[in-house]
Amino acid sequence: GGGGRRGGGGVFGGGGAGGGPAPRRTLGPRSTAGGGGAIWPRVAIGALVLALTLPWTIPRADALVQQGRDADLAAHFQQRLFTAVDHAGGPRAVLPCRSSYVAVNHSLASVLAWKLRVPLRRIRPLMPGTGFVFSAPRNRDTGSTPPIAHASADRVGIVARVPPWAVLEVTRRSASATPHCAPGDRS
Repeated sequence: GGGGRRGGGGVFGGGGAGGGPAPRRTLGPRSTAGGGGAIWPRVAIGALVLALTLPWTIPRADALVQQGRDADLAAHFQQRLFTAVDHAGGPRAVLPCRSSYVAVNHSLASVLAWKLRVPLRRIRPLMPGTGFVFSAPRNRDTGSTPPIAHASADRVGIVARVPPWAVLEVTRRSASATPHCAPGDRS
């Protein structure tokens, strides 16, 4: 007897003539069965995607380089402004009274307020009276130069130059060069 199945398929049902399991079929790298596929269509699709997106990629890379240059230039203007404050005598000389204010190119008002450690309300876009004016040529980093209101009635003297910055002291013709602070108003 032996009963059972013929061919010795056993549990796995290999059913080969020798009674062992049938040889397994393996998928090679070039086989299309199971999602393999040749490499060249993938390379072609990648090249096509690259070619289609290149017109947008190059200007973005150029813009990134330009943004780096712009940031360096803005940092240069800021550093030179800080040096101009120091050459003008520092925060106490520039703002001798708690009621004093200064004028600066409008784009750098907050930077100057930070350097002087004062609220932004003490930095003005124009100089209507006695005080210091920090002025640089107008460009997209500095903004407009601060005008001096009623310049014909004022004396304007250069206190310091730290290119591109000029520090001007504006004094009313009837006032002394250094503002007189009211009692308790000294910085």
